[in-house]
Amino acid sequence: MAKCIDGVNPPSKAGLRDSAASAQQQFALLVQEHHASLYRFVLRRVGCAEDAAEIVQQAFYEAYRGRASFQGGAALSTWLYGIALNLIRNHHARVLPRRRQAVPEAVLVQRPCEAPGPEDDTLRRDRMRRLAAGLADLAPEFREVFVLINLEDRSYEEAAAQLGVPVGTIRSRLFRARAQLRMAIDPD
Repeated sequence: MAKCIDGVNPPSKAGLRDSAASAQQQFALLVQEHHASLYRFVLRRVGCAEDAAEIVQQAFYEAYRGRASFQGGAALSTWLYGIALNLIRNHHARVLPRRRQAVPEAVLVQRPCEAPGPEDDTLRRDRMRRLAAGLADLAPEFREVFVLINLEDRSYEEAAAQLGVPVGTIRSRLFRARAQLRMAIDPD
């Protein structure tokens, strides 16, 4: 014989409708006893924690709302898991078609993937390596101007004041530093 949530024989149909206070107490016990296991059950089937929490909450709501329809022929947990399973099916019917929209092959050929691939990553790393080597090869006066202007976002005037040289000298050194770095990065 199926057990009720409070360890007593399952209540009759009329027993579930006794009083609002009794129903709320029974429901609180139902939630307390089955929440964690029902959540794991749902999460395994939907794969998303937010969706699982929402479905579990909806299952308990549906169980509370439909408590008068519980006939006691099976365990209360079986009835609750059945409600959750129906909600999971509804969820999959709603969500999966949106996630799995077929795209004609012609569209895929026209729109190549814009995300960087392994070749792009290799090229970027190679350019960064050449830039670092180029920076190391710069004369110290060119390197310090390049770093102040391009990496530390200083103005020409701020760089000139910090290095104690005229602004024209800063512009000239920066021009030469950039030209040498361009050659180091892309020698072709």
